[in-house]
Amino acid sequence: AGYDIGITLPKSLSVLLTFAPDEVAGRVEELYAQAADRVLGWTEERTSYVKRGKHGAGHTARQERSSGFSGWVMTHRAA
Repeated sequence: AGYDIGITLPKSLSVLLTFAPDEVAGRVEELYAQAADRVLGWTEERTSYVKRGKHGAGHTARQERSSGFSGWVMTHRAA
């Protein structure tokens, strides 16, 4: 199974990035990227696991931690 996680800026911040000086826009993007990393890390801790063993016919597979998600982060700067 595959899932798509989208984290978007509110329109007001998108407008700010368009008109802000490069230094301000860069700082906002940096803070946004840090927040997105925290959200993805939190999600990964709680939802990235594997099941091992037989499941069904009276057996229950055990849940184990996985090594994490496989994916990438993409930043769109223009829409």
